[in-house]
Amino acid sequence: MAIHIIDFDEVIFPFNENAFLFISQRLGRENTLKDYPQHKIFDYHVFTNFFNISDEQVFSLFTEFMYSPKHLNAPPIPGSINGLRTLINRGEQPIIGTARFDLEKQSIIDYFKKHAPDLSDKIQVYTLGQGASKVEFATKMGAKSLVDDHPKNLNLNGYAYVIDGYIFTTKWNKHLKDYELPKGVKRINNWKDLLNKI
Repeated sequence: MAIHIIDFDEVIFPFNENAFLFISQRLGRENTLKDYPQHKIFDYHVFTNFFNISDEQVFSLFTEFMYSPKHLNAPPIPGSINGLRTLINRGEQPIIGTARFDLEKQSIIDYFKKHAPDLSDKIQVYTLGQGASKVEFATKMGAKSLVDDHPKNLNLNGYAYVIDGYIFTTKWNKHLKDYELPKGVKRINNWKDLLNKI
């Protein structure tokens, strides 16, 4: 059985823009998506710098967002739920490997229960936390491929011979040229593209 480690945020769930609007509202701002720095390679510093708040405030607001109705009700990335369903029907195993923390794991489980109840007991979710190596995790799980939206999580180094790395195109990483991606990593533009390549 082929195992695929798939990121949750920005591959299945549209985190950045929804979190941006949630935090803006919680801080009493009136920002719209036109204000979101689409060209910035995402990490939480995008939020600390834009809103001029501390790292602690950002992480606290992230957790609040993840357990809010705005998170639960946000539509999935187009094609993602059917894509996961297709992988399972092909006899393959998608596993969610996310940089979210353990206390945020339930928000992902709840999201699948709402948007894909038929898959909620078929997909394993691993919360790795910030700074964990997704490549090492994928290798330990015996994965065939790793799909992520952030180039820092796809630094294959000596693992390129055992695992295929794919960067999932988003608004904020689409400006990156192929030579700017980690060595051996291939770009996929949507879930249809993903299913054809992995």
